[in-house]
Amino acid sequence: MVLNECDKNPKQQFVFENDGKIKLVDEPDLCLTVSYDFRATGGVYQPLYLLRDLSLRSCSPSLSSRQTWGLRPANWPFY
Repeated sequence: MVLNECDKNPKQQFVFENDGKIKLVDEPDLCLTVSYDFRATGGVYQPLYLLRDLSLRSCSPSLSSRQTWGLRPANWPFY
């Protein structure tokens, strides 16, 4: 995944489904997926955060734990 300025390209339009999946509107069989592997640690807080790659992969029950996302309250503590 690469962040680019929005230009109304269909490849930049996502939907957050009720099941927690983030999918491309144009290709709903692809889900935003976090990698198992991490390439670095980051942050100054304890515990350190693991930096993981994001990609679009076919939605799959076997990848559900890496393809399910959620929202947290705006006042969630960052520690």
